[in-house]
Amino acid sequence: MSEIKLSIVVPVYKAEKYIVDTVTRLEVESKDYEIILVDDCSPDNASMLCDELAKKYENISVVHKSKNEGLSMARNSGIDMAKGEYICFVDADDKYAESDAVERILNGIGTGRNMYFVNMDRWYSDGRRSTVNNFREKIDEDMSEQEVCQIVGKESSPPVSASLKIMKTDMLKQCGLKFKPGIFCEDIEWFIRCIDAGVLADCGFIDVTYLYYQGNSGSITKNVTVKNVLDLVEIINEGKDRYTTEANCRAACIKNILAFETMISIYNLHALSGNEKKDAVERIKEIIHIMKDSKDKRVLLTFYCAKILGVAATSKLLLRIRR
Repeated sequence: MSEIKLSIVVPVYKAEKYIVDTVTRLEVESKDYEIILVDDCSPDNASMLCDELAKKYENISVVHKSKNEGLSMARNSGIDMAKGEYICFVDADDKYAESDAVERILNGIGTGRNMYFVNMDRWYSDGRRSTVNNFREKIDEDMSEQEVCQIVGKESSPPVSASLKIMKTDMLKQCGLKFKPGIFCEDIEWFIRCIDAGVLADCGFIDVTYLYYQGNSGSITKNVTVKNVLDLVEIINEGKDRYTTEANCRAACIKNILAFETMISIYNLHALSGNEKKDAVERIKEIIHIMKDSKDKRVLLTFYCAKILGVAATSKLLLRIRR
């Protein structure tokens, strides 16, 4: 195999219905990339399917973990194994919209930036799609870090997902940008550290669209629980220290993201009940001030509603509006 330019890391858990299609769509004639399937001790037939795929395609490696450790550790295992100059992450039930996405990525990384954004759409089992992030004609390689921070901070849905980025592997390792284990919302925590490490100072855009599947509630990334809500609150609490100590474009970008995620934490209260909900409400009360200076009208309105109506009532209102 020639020098590897790209490592595609695919964490696999409860994904027997999707993994073959996902991997098959990633296979192209080029031999300068690899696919790393990380079987996170999946209880279904996904483990066997990973081995069959590795036998069929010479550029596939499989890691079978001895116990289920979650998405962060699965990705970190992929980072440790990666031989490519660049790395990206694809969930086992997701895919790229374009049949030539891998070729586009391989061509795009030739400009040598530390990080590249791609677009993201949600897609549903009935075939519907909705845009989450579209960076086409927004980001180019001549932009300063300040300009990119402003664009990222103003996105209607902050582009926190790791699957939205193609990253230099050495940069991830040298800057300590592995994923924090044992938490939900790990992409938010990770991307905040990425911004703080300066990755937006040298980034570009590759015109492919990542399709984030909304129809499989059993996969690693899709459930909302009390731990999900409280982990997000803790991430916001920790993240605010990164913008209160300095006033620069990175800090402003992080603050905008945290303000949006505070709104999301209020919305997610609808999934809780009883004492769990009461405890979460009290935790959220401590962070709602983060929203007060937001330029996003949705976030600002949520802040005033929470101050006037209370956090729990605002959560019910947000749920009603979304429905």
